[in-house]
Amino acid sequence: FERRQADLSRQAALAAELSALYPEVEVTSPLGGWSAKEVRDVADMADVLIAAVDRDFAAVAQWVNKAAVETRKIAAFVTLDGTRATIGPIVYPGETACYMCYRMRAIACDEDYFASMAFEELRDRSRTESATREPTFLPLALVAAGLLSGELAKTLTAVGRHALAGRIIEWDGLTAAFEEHDVLRQPCCPICGKKKLLNPEFPVVGDLSVERQGPGLAALRSRLVGARTGVVRSLKAIRKAPREPEFPMIVRA
Repeated sequence: FERRQADLSRQAALAAELSALYPEVEVTSPLGGWSAKEVRDVADMADVLIAAVDRDFAAVAQWVNKAAVETRKIAAFVTLDGTRATIGPIVYPGETACYMCYRMRAIACDEDYFASMAFEELRDRSRTESATREPTFLPLALVAAGLLSGELAKTLTAVGRHALAGRIIEWDGLTAAFEEHDVLRQPCCPICGKKKLLNPEFPVVGDLSVERQGPGLAALRSRLVGARTGVVRSLKAIRKAPREPEFPMIVRA
């Protein structure tokens, strides 16, 4: 941004920049400040909500998530962290897990749960805009924006596979590798846990069973096992001696 925009809020400066680039598009900045109430009021006027905030103001993503569930508006989330972009989930209230469900599983799967939880609580208490941004790998924003806008276009036009519905996609900028991780709804989620899901394609964790998902535990593996959002972080079969019987199987979880 330019120096003449230094006295403007981030949202007002962005609105001014977009208006200058695209004069044929009406751009407004309805947020007078950042608060749960302000976000909730704006949600009533929106068709789709998008939360793309820095880690120092991560509480905004939770406000957007709660407002989306309460107003039954579609909400999309994206986070840039160093050399990694996390795109999604796109929340369809009443159908998929919400953003809080994702954060609960992501923290539980962290190598150091207590450190991760303490950092999450610190982020939640931070309610001020930072003058500087945390450094990120330059292409992250372009890749994340392109992927998210494509998925939202499919959502609004009801075409194609909705890859971010109940799912996140991570892109590692150093290896250029994409990874998909399913996000299951958590029955203890304080935001959506008590609401009834209307789409059986996105079940609650406790509703998963071999009978419903097909023959064998392999049918459940992609949804239950994952280093980022799985109920089980890893699952590996232990090799037996050739003379030992095939069953029972022994695995390390």
